[in-house]
Amino acid sequence: MLDKGEVLAVGSPREVLSRTDLLAKTTVRPPPVTTLAKEAVRKLGLNEKEVGLLPTTLEEAKTFFSKLGRVAEILPRPGAKAKRRKPSAEPILEVRNLNYTYAGPPPVRALRNVNLKIYGGEFIGIIGQNGAGKTTLVKNLTGLYKPTEGQVLFEGKDTKEISLGELARQVGLVLQNPDSQIFNTTVEEEVAFAPKAIGCPKEEIEERVDHALELVAWEKSRAIYPPLLSFGDRRIVAVASVLALDPKVLILDEPTTAQDHKGRYRLMDLSKKLNEEGKTIIAISHDMDIIYKYTDRTIVLGQGDLLLDDTTPKVFEQTEILKKTYIEPPQEVQLRQMLGEG
Repeated sequence: MLDKGEVLAVGSPREVLSRTDLLAKTTVRPPPVTTLAKEAVRKLGLNEKEVGLLPTTLEEAKTFFSKLGRVAEILPRPGAKAKRRKPSAEPILEVRNLNYTYAGPPPVRALRNVNLKIYGGEFIGIIGQNGAGKTTLVKNLTGLYKPTEGQVLFEGKDTKEISLGELARQVGLVLQNPDSQIFNTTVEEEVAFAPKAIGCPKEEIEERVDHALELVAWEKSRAIYPPLLSFGDRRIVAVASVLALDPKVLILDEPTTAQDHKGRYRLMDLSKKLNEEGKTIIAISHDMDIIYKYTDRTIVLGQGDLLLDDTTPKVFEQTEILKKTYIEPPQEVQLRQMLGEG
């Protein structure tokens, strides 16, 4: 394990990855079961040196927790999240018999008869294998794509009747690659671009920029040239540029891509805060641990079909359906199932 040009640790994967305190200093993510084991040791008041190496794989974790016993007591219950605002009574976004076909050649039907309702104030995850239709779905939600068949409604109005600019003020999308949406010469200019584009007066633009930069804790970084920033920091700038429009819905496409351990949680913690303040958050991700930790509801797509739509804990119980879209439940869920804790 390296940090700032120095070798910090050498050993087998288990010897290195079980050293959670050292990993924390380098922002390297320990395996989820290792974190669970460390927390269990803390809860039981055990001496970590006497316990020995923490587990780093599911099989090691099964043996470790079986020896500890009292599994139900020391493993956190699924779906235990902070209290959030109650979702709106009426859907903020609704999809009715949505079909979307890419023209080709050959034509590719990316979505088939998708129906779902998204309520204001929800925190939703969308998962599925590559090509499942996840990004196609959210681009229909934002108006970037128009349905081949069916409807997308925003607050009850068909998005075909809403201009792209008008919808962008309400449904913001942060792309997987921030370089696809950053093009100004300073952070401040980037964040100010959208408010300028919709004709906000100068004073309001300044207020929106100040507020967006405050939300992402970037008030002192206004003059930086964005290409000089790290990938993770450029993504934060992209988020701020979307937040400057104060949308009701924020969609994050693969928010943890190319992020270190610290960066993964930075953006998701911000999303959680925004959700607690009333914004609807939709996160597309291949990171099942992130989906499990943050979202309340999960939608599963597979080859254009909607396979599952339920509370996040219940979705991850459907292992046979998840296999169809090459998804493994989070390690915490798998460990519970291996230990017979459900």
